[in-house]
Amino acid sequence: MAMYEIIQKNMKASQDYERGKTGWQELQRFNAELEARPDFNEFNEWYIRKLQGMGVTPEQVNMELYNRAFHNGNSFGLIPQVVSGWYRQYQAERAGRKTPLMSSPSPQRTRAKPPATLEGTGGTGYDTKRKLDFSKFGDMSEDAQAEALISMGIV
Repeated sequence: MAMYEIIQKNMKASQDYERGKTGWQELQRFNAELEARPDFNEFNEWYIRKLQGMGVTPEQVNMELYNRAFHNGNSFGLIPQVVSGWYRQYQAERAGRKTPLMSSPSPQRTRAKPPATLEGTGGTGYDTKRKLDFSKFGDMSEDAQAEALISMGIV
């Protein structure tokens, strides 16, 4: 039993490492694309002004984002989502609409309507909705998590 637990921990650590490695590479690509935008310098100045107004340093924000990603299984994919939200806020303010910097780190998404429940012809009450044991959800790969959420109609 103990050997099985050690194997499971090693597998999870390996999956977290691979997820982190891939996510980190994607984050670096996102950063390069963001920096290549023609309005990056203006966005960066806007970002720093917002942080100064809140009494927070960019280093503190970076550390918080890193910690969130690390504690979510090296899920660095959430960082581009947050920064993209800030970029949209910058663009909105530039266009004349005011929005607070950290009010919503990612855009609000509406839930997809769940698929219709089909009844079996035999009247067995068979429910076709997929069920998921959420206690094991954190151990699933990102792709498996996404597939599970999509198949349940959540995303």
